[in-house]
Amino acid sequence: MVNAAKADGKLDEAEQQKIFERLGDPTRAELDFLRKEFASKLDVQEFARSVPVGMEQQVYTISLITIDLDEGSEANYLLELSQSLRISADVREQIHQHVGAPTIY
Repeated sequence: MVNAAKADGKLDEAEQQKIFERLGDPTRAELDFLRKEFASKLDVQEFARSVPVGMEQQVYTISLITIDLDEGSEANYLLELSQSLRISADVREQIHQHVGAPTIY
């Protein structure tokens, strides 16, 4: 969610608050982790390498539904993420159709 929120090049207070709210009642460690992630630079390839095998489509779907896909930078992020996760264009577009999101590229 954090990387998806960073996709447009900015992560404002409202976006951070939405992420906190989705966690419900986060622990101190979770809050500290999120604050660290909020401050770090977006590295899509590094993030993709950290995704466990078999979870690629789920991670992509979470990113897609987190993004308000209204800027080219967000579409570029999703394209880079799908490629880094080794998700084919056909599967990527099926995911978009499934969640009712606009198609990209």
